[in-house]
Amino acid sequence: MEKIDGSTNSFFLTNALKKRIVRCFNNIFKKEEAFLLCWGSLSRYEIGPFSDIDLILILKDKASYRKIDNFLSCLHSKFKNRVDLLEA
Repeated sequence: MEKIDGSTNSFFLTNALKKRIVRCFNNIFKKEEAFLLCWGSLSRYEIGPFSDIDLILILKDKASYRKIDNFLSCLHSKFKNRVDLLEA
């Protein structure tokens, strides 16, 4: 069996996480309603087993606010007990 180095492993883990996040986002929001940004280890493709996930959700108008709970519920289902929300 071929050994995978840490950076390759991080790249694969990051891709898998991004796919789950994007799937949740696309299931809840239309393209014209919201914009999703990531930074930190997620944007650098350096996610590890204990990394946090840094996201910014920008909404076009207040009508989209009601969908935030649905988005968080989807994330909670994909990342059991690993999602905390900081609101501004």
